[in-house]
Amino acid sequence: MTRIESSDLEDLQQLHQKLGAFCTLLVSKVKDASRSGTVTVQTDRVLYFSEKTSNNAANLLVNFGVMRVDAAKNKGALSEKDGT
Repeated sequence: MTRIESSDLEDLQQLHQKLGAFCTLLVSKVKDASRSGTVTVQTDRVLYFSEKTSNNAANLLVNFGVMRVDAAKNKGALSEKDGT
């Protein structure tokens, strides 16, 4: 089991601010991702999430379930797509 340290959260916050992102996820590379949902990224952007899988390929990124969201950047972000 991987432990999340306060320095990880501080790094997450700094990266979030540097990128000016709406949402920043804490992910980790694991040897066996068969028990976790995985995240596929390209150039620091999430392409998609995959649910737990029997694929035990090495060095996949897993989502820790920790994210930093900038609520101010969210205003209207979904309104055009979901009709709200």
